[in-house]
Amino acid sequence: MRGHGDSIIPPASSYSLQATTGDVLAFVNELQLQRPLLIGHSWGGATALVLASGTNSVFSQVVLEDPACYMGRDDPMARALHNTQDIGRPLAEVRQELLADNSEWTEEDVEGKLDALQKVSRDAVINIYTEVNQAGNLLPLLAQVTVPTLLLR
Repeated sequence: MRGHGDSIIPPASSYSLQATTGDVLAFVNELQLQRPLLIGHSWGGATALVLASGTNSVFSQVVLEDPACYMGRDDPMARALHNTQDIGRPLAEVRQELLADNSEWTEEDVEGKLDALQKVSRDAVINIYTEVNQAGNLLPLLAQVTVPTLLLR
């Protein structure tokens, strides 16, 4: 997904459900995939849910792993600020806190989180929360998904 992992970081204003769903459909079309399995986690899960609920869904099955269907509840700015508080902090300091607060995490979990913190921008996170808040609760879209779906929460 745009702005995730090692992808380029686009302008913050380009993080929207409309943009990410367009990215996925462009990818499917470019590779000429025929009814692929769609898997999405968190923001990707929100994107997958929007795509799978469309009237012309091109997907054979859907897996939604903890989709961000409630990110818009409460104050989106407060939630965004909470989720950006570790961006730019010294990694050694954040590592110690992650280990102390998440005893069930593996070393790979901790390193993955630290890697993600180095690659994400505050503007992107804030824009994502604002976008989902405007979209409202996405969970009712599940009723419109007509292909086999696995929902993991």
